[in-house]
Amino acid sequence: MDKREGYLVIAASLTVSDGFVTVYYGWPVWRAWSGDIWSRGLLFITAAMGATSLANLWAQAILQSAKPRGERDV
Repeated sequence: MDKREGYLVIAASLTVSDGFVTVYYGWPVWRAWSGDIWSRGLLFITAAMGATSLANLWAQAILQSAKPRGERDV
């Protein structure tokens, strides 16, 4: 496996693990914090930061895999 495929493997494995955590733990945490609007806001902001971080990871993985094999980062 070369470096470009490694980026895609990391992005895919983090996406799958993030999906499992969200499915199994997201709803109970959301319901447990239902009475406190500030805690819900903090949870929402944290989830949004995680989603943008994951989107950034995918963008870098796709851009790295689109480079020709002879090109190197300086």
